[in-house]
Amino acid sequence: MSWLATAPPPSAAPAALVARHRGEVIIRVRLPWVICCGLATATRAGLLHNLTSAWRVWTPSGSRSRLDDGEVVHAYGYLHGREARLPVDVWRALAAAIYDGLLDRLPAVDATEIAAP
Repeated sequence: MSWLATAPPPSAAPAALVARHRGEVIIRVRLPWVICCGLATATRAGLLHNLTSAWRVWTPSGSRSRLDDGEVVHAYGYLHGREARLPVDVWRALAAAIYDGLLDRLPAVDATEIAAP
């Protein structure tokens, strides 16, 4: 399967990859687990509702998010040196999964399962 990056990758791994496999569209979102947990907490607290082009800080350490030309940008790490860009629709789907508690029940997978089509 050939994955298509949704935006030029800001780091070694793009935040969202999209592919088609048989009759399914598969969206893979890559974020460090600690950032995902922070995003989940901030989302549940309502800190990331109605994002605009202005940065919205969601952790005491300064992790922040904003809208940028159809993408949601999550900046994190030392001096915001890393960022994850997700298309708005992908972010909305991820936020819905957070609200439904699906992130709390994610199974751990190994490298073989990740590479499988």
